[in-house]
Amino acid sequence: MRSLARMALAIGVWLFMSAAGSANVLEKLVMPGDLIEGHAKLESKCENCHEPFSKGSQARLCLACHKDVAADINAEEGLHGKRRDVKGIECKHCHTDHKGRGEDIVRLDREIFDHKPTDFPLLGSHARVKCDSCHAPKRKLRDAPTRCIDCHKTDDAHQGRLGAECADCHDTERWGKARFDHGKTKFVLDGAHKQADCKSCHAGERYKATPTKCASCHRLDDAHGGRYGDKCDSCHSAKSWKEAVFDHTQETEFPLAGKQKVIGAGAHPLYRWIAAELGEGAAPKWNFHKYLLGPDGALAGAWPAKVAPKSPEILTAIETALG
Repeated sequence: MRSLARMALAIGVWLFMSAAGSANVLEKLVMPGDLIEGHAKLESKCENCHEPFSKGSQARLCLACHKDVAADINAEEGLHGKRRDVKGIECKHCHTDHKGRGEDIVRLDREIFDHKPTDFPLLGSHARVKCDSCHAPKRKLRDAPTRCIDCHKTDDAHQGRLGAECADCHDTERWGKARFDHGKTKFVLDGAHKQADCKSCHAGERYKATPTKCASCHRLDDAHGGRYGDKCDSCHSAKSWKEAVFDHTQETEFPLAGKQKVIGAGAHPLYRWIAAELGEGAAPKWNFHKYLLGPDGALAGAWPAKVAPKSPEILTAIETALG
């Protein structure tokens, strides 16, 4: 018995020769199990994660290594920074170690995980995407890409020509249903232009230096064959190309007056005079009825619509009137 007592005393003296040494040896003796694979290199350095013989908070030691998580908490970003229940609790409350090399101490249940308190809430179609589509195996969950182009590069019909700000036109409901505010450009879409297919102006996904003159798109619609230049908007509007408006009074030296009656009792005085001079048979029967006035203002002739202005009989009458 005395020999056993002496041996126990010797072991005790050896254990407590130094505070640090005694703590390390004792902690190894009472260690509940192996650390996970990611912490295996710390297994011989208990002081990195535990203050010897202390039951106080150990969270600061965890965060000293996991600096990215500490930064999130301080900035109130990411899962740990946005969840209100994280602050004030010990890391081991959710991430308990010493359960073996192969243990998953993240303990994240993908079936019920709420993505809202993260930097990337799952909205629209994203809520139906499988986790592995964004979270690659053997990579930290926090390292998942968050830019649209990171996942939708193969869906990018523009092949990168419009940059990486996909959200300017696309939303999370449906990638193929794009929107673009043309009102923020130098060519605001109004009238019939709002219904035009993008490809009709942006052939081959060409967006820079797109022509904006009417004639650039409507050259084939130009019934004048280019004779009046490319200022199409002086007569045509974006509402309808075919509904042309031309101000004859402002644009020419021959203002067009309102409609006038040409036959009957209510006829314009000019036509009543013509009827009195040449008879009722000289009254207009259709558009383009023609009259010839001589230098003295007297009526020199009248011709129906079917007679062309340059017909021999009209040209002869003009020559005769001019002497």
